[in-house]
Amino acid sequence: MSTVNMVSILVGAAPGLIAASTATVTALRWRRIACMDALTRIPNRRGLRRLARIVRKKAREGQPVAVAVVDLAKFKAVNDTFGHDTGDAVLAAVAKRLTDQAVVAGCVRLGGDEFAAALTPRRGCEWPLVIDVVSRWLSAPLTVDGQQLNLNARLGAATATGTDHDLSQLLAAADAAMYAARRNNRTTGLVHGGVAVPARPRVRARDDHDITIDTAVAA
Repeated sequence: MSTVNMVSILVGAAPGLIAASTATVTALRWRRIACMDALTRIPNRRGLRRLARIVRKKAREGQPVAVAVVDLAKFKAVNDTFGHDTGDAVLAAVAKRLTDQAVVAGCVRLGGDEFAAALTPRRGCEWPLVIDVVSRWLSAPLTVDGQQLNLNARLGAATATGTDHDLSQLLAAADAAMYAARRNNRTTGLVHGGVAVPARPRVRARDDHDITIDTAVAA
């Protein structure tokens, strides 16, 4: 085949190749958008697949890894008192605090004020200390539009092993550990593995003092 003919074929095929490439890029972009939470800019529930891969890989390698579930106690009080814009700012700030944590290998927003994360600290870590540090960091006071909000982030975690790393079971165990912590007036709960645990009630009662609002803080 002559060079002229080859060039002609390539030039003729170029529009089709460009169109196919553009369609692929567009599809990937929309897929990425569909997996992201627009408010917090972290993955939504569709990101749980990536979280599962992280947990499975670390567990099979013998690395310390746990699944954590986080919620903001009495978050509804923020929305009711200051409006949803302030509530949205709180959620975005908590999501950033999660991603800023060195031990957090990945996190997703499950919905509302609930998040899930994969914790991957160094070997030899003490799990109660790890989850306490993360909980305290998430609960640090936050100022939004001149109002200081003293948050109470509750965290339940379930550690994984090389043979016990099913994400759905670990999420259920971590969620139950978080509920048990609330019931026992604690901010953190820890279980080892996706053990059989009682499910939390569909509707959870929450303490009135979980989030306090300091209106004396000026902008």
